[in-house]
Amino acid sequence: MDTRMLEVVMGLVLVLALVSLLTAVMHEAFVAKMGRRGDVLTLALCSLLGENQVKRVWRIRRSDNVNPFSRGLLAHPLLASQVLGPVGNPVKDKGASYLDSRVFVSALLAYGNERAGPGASRPADPAAWVSLLAQPSVHQTPPRKELVDALLAMLGGVEQDWPAFERRLCAWYDSVMDRATGWFQRDTQLRLCVLGLLIAAAGNINPLVIGERLWNDPLVRAVFVDSGAIAQELNAPTAASQPASASATPAATKVNGKASSAKPAPDTPLGAVLDRSLQQLRDDVLVRGEEKVAKAGSSAASELAEVRRVVQRFDNLRDDVQRRRQAWRDGASTEAQLAHSLAREEEYDALRVRLSADTSFAADKRPARLHDLLRYERNQQLRQSGAVAEGLCRQAQGGALEAACKRLEGSERMGLGQLPIGWSFANWPGCDAACQQRVRAAKVSDLQQRLQLESMDDAKLLRATLWAPQAASAASPWSSQVAALSTGDWVRGLIYCVVGFVLIGIGSMLGAPFWFDMLGKVAKMRAAGLAAKAASEAAEAPAPVGVPQAADAGGVLARSGAAAAPAAAPATPALAARAGRVPLYPNNDIHVLSEQQVRDLYGDIRTTETAGVVTLTHPGVGAVQRTLVTLSHPLLKGRTVQVHERARAHFEAAFNAIEAAKLGHLIKTCGGTVAMRHIGNDPNNALSHHCWGIAIDFNEADNGYGVVPAAVGQPGSLRELVPIFNRYGFAWGGHFRSKLDGMHFELALLDPTQPPQPLADA
Repeated sequence: MDTRMLEVVMGLVLVLALVSLLTAVMHEAFVAKMGRRGDVLTLALCSLLGENQVKRVWRIRRSDNVNPFSRGLLAHPLLASQVLGPVGNPVKDKGASYLDSRVFVSALLAYGNERAGPGASRPADPAAWVSLLAQPSVHQTPPRKELVDALLAMLGGVEQDWPAFERRLCAWYDSVMDRATGWFQRDTQLRLCVLGLLIAAAGNINPLVIGERLWNDPLVRAVFVDSGAIAQELNAPTAASQPASASATPAATKVNGKASSAKPAPDTPLGAVLDRSLQQLRDDVLVRGEEKVAKAGSSAASELAEVRRVVQRFDNLRDDVQRRRQAWRDGASTEAQLAHSLAREEEYDALRVRLSADTSFAADKRPARLHDLLRYERNQQLRQSGAVAEGLCRQAQGGALEAACKRLEGSERMGLGQLPIGWSFANWPGCDAACQQRVRAAKVSDLQQRLQLESMDDAKLLRATLWAPQAASAASPWSSQVAALSTGDWVRGLIYCVVGFVLIGIGSMLGAPFWFDMLGKVAKMRAAGLAAKAASEAAEAPAPVGVPQAADAGGVLARSGAAAAPAAAPATPALAARAGRVPLYPNNDIHVLSEQQVRDLYGDIRTTETAGVVTLTHPGVGAVQRTLVTLSHPLLKGRTVQVHERARAHFEAAFNAIEAAKLGHLIKTCGGTVAMRHIGNDPNNALSHHCWGIAIDFNEADNGYGVVPAAVGQPGSLRELVPIFNRYGFAWGGHFRSKLDGMHFELALLDPTQPPQPLADA
């Protein structure tokens, strides 16, 4: 069950609850300062006494057209004692916020007796008292006719019964106060609505914009759920039937440890030519290097090390080209793109010098052509760039790129994982992707303007332009961005504002208790949905031992291969050695760790996704973090990879065991370890465990994803290495119960902090 909808609702409800709470606090301060409760009580007393000309709360303090009898009653000592401080004008000044019915009735009866003269006693019966009120008196102005008529109506049947008459007066008073409570509630809702509108307009709190951001940005949704729910949403738990390294797209293949769908395709034909030229030159360097190593004799080791270094530099260049393209897609600033490109070109210039020293490349024109292609693509991207810095510096993790970003501190970036609250062009109501692009394009720095005029083929001139003092000059004024908004943007923004702010105002009328109660109910619904999802995944768990599995075909092929294939260890002894150290399938094959286990052991990381590329935003919430270290080994075929610091010793132990068994020749290529991507590049799916640097791919060309791995004796077979990897706690993708992944080995130890210890004999 996808809980995204419920979490969007949770976010919106929480926003409404917080806004309602703020409006309630402001309203209470306003009511207390202005004495609105006392005004409503005074209005109710005036209505009860027949002063119908006082019809609105705001008129109470401005109206002197009140009958003297009513004014004198409101100033009676019994009523005046309910007000803190001296009482001047009982109608216009602040009154009591609450008045008991018995106190009012006692004051009414006592004040009515004074019509017979000061200190006069109460008449013998209620009928005589009402008659006294209706008769003219030299001691007191008569009350309103409406009050006398109401008292005469209450006399029926109790003309001689004072207790019964007093009870009727109390009931009459309570009835009017109940009606006054309704007046106050209506006025309160109106004031709450107005306050909510003002708060929404002042802070650009628009549920339409917020809802859209919540739906599209998992980090924003994560703000409104606890840490366990964040892991559930951003990285759904891996079911037993779907290993974490698997991709949701069966046709996806892995190249250099990354799914090909995760590697952005070139945006232009020029990019495709650059990629092809770079790969061809890299392959030729490797082939010619292997030939030189074969002829080197005693110096073969040094030649091999040099070939590995050169190939690694080509691999790094290829990755840097992809990063530059992604930064361009993310809208990185011109300054950041230029700094990155120039740093990469300097590195390639050094590599060209190294190649020119090799006689086999002395007359080869491809290195120079590759340099031109790098420059052409850089110029093409810079000319099309018109956005502020966003993704590039955020992804910088050391090296020349990070240094360039530090020198360009003035570069702006758009925030990710933040709620769209506040007035800014990034949160402009109704401003879609095309509108945002126009606004960003209007904010063009002086550097970008000069780059359109200067020759972009001269690297020295570009460097002088980049590091000149005026390069950090301010962007175009704010008014230029406003001018970039079209009439349609203004109209759409106005509609968004009106509808969104009215929704906030209406929501504020319901009150904070309503929204917090609703938040609790939605949270319970979400928890029930997660429980149902967990139950569904449990129902899809692997079948018991003895039931044929689709993945068992690989095992059958392995046993039917060449006779020289080493036999795997018996299942029962392996179970005794592995139990408690690694998760196991029912047939004792090693299972990969669950998503939550990986987070607990290797870091509860936070990521965001931009243009299909997953970016690490936090290495780990808590004590454990995703800390990568460099690993070099002869089995890696000249590559230097990064692995988690907790996994490094276990990788080395497995590699050393493979070398000791003289099986290293079976590893033809190393695809890599760390690859930031979701399964199938779908943000609703889990992250691949490659993100933590605990998995590695070998011989990917012969062991594609979703196909039966190469059998023993076939080119690229890794089956002979499986028992060794299993011995050191690694799970094999060829044992997966859904999509086979024969290239994949992943550390599955439940406690990787312990020193490497064999689990069973190979």
